Amino acid sequence: MTIAYSVGSNEPGCLPDSEPTVVVTFEEAKEILRENIKADGLIADSWISERYLDAAYNVKFWDHDDFIRVNGRNYWIELVAVGDM
Repeated sequence: MTIAYSVGSNEPGCLPDSEPTVVVTFEEAKEILRENIKADGLIADSWISERYLDAAYNVKFWDHDDFIRVNGRNYWIELVAVGDM
């Protein structure tokens, strides 16, 4: 069994819009999450975009499983155990 990280986002109380991305390192997970938050910020109104970008850069402070909520949307990293990767 391998330990990995699942990365995704969803509206609170809803399933994710797409399959979460699974990666081996926490650093990879944070980078993917940052990119997802930035991409969503680019399509948001300009005043909201700043909130997305601030959140994306604050991901660097995470050191364990967690989520961040930006503009009512949850972005998360979860520790998972998977079969052979």
